[in-house]
Amino acid sequence: MVDLVALSGAHTIGLVKCNFVTARLYNNSAPSFAPPFATVLKQRCPPISDNKVSLDFTTPLTLDNVYYQNVLASKGLLVSDQSLLNSTASKDLVEKFAMDNSLFLQQFTKSMIKLGNIAPAIGSTGEVRTNCRKIN
Repeated sequence: MVDLVALSGAHTIGLVKCNFVTARLYNNSAPSFAPPFATVLKQRCPPISDNKVSLDFTTPLTLDNVYYQNVLASKGLLVSDQSLLNSTASKDLVEKFAMDNSLFLQQFTKSMIKLGNIAPAIGSTGEVRTNCRKIN
């Protein structure tokens, strides 16, 4: 759980296509956005759009813990971001990382190293997908 929550913090940098947020934004699907944030987001992401928005509106070019503060304020753009609040264990970690940037950066580093050390599947033990969304 710690690795999942820490690595989700990578969403503090980068962009996302508006089509990944429009269902929540215009269809009132859960989890909902904070109302003032939704207003700003609607200006940048009309219902049909190829626009992109920053995953973190506050510090879009900085790897920091503001992502977690945004999630706690219902400003996480992706459903997976806001879903971190659905369990007590992950919510507790979000709250800890939101309060302590050093703790987040230390854990992010450990989790990224751990992820990088995972050996790839070889032979018949796995599959390299030609399209990440579909089984070959």
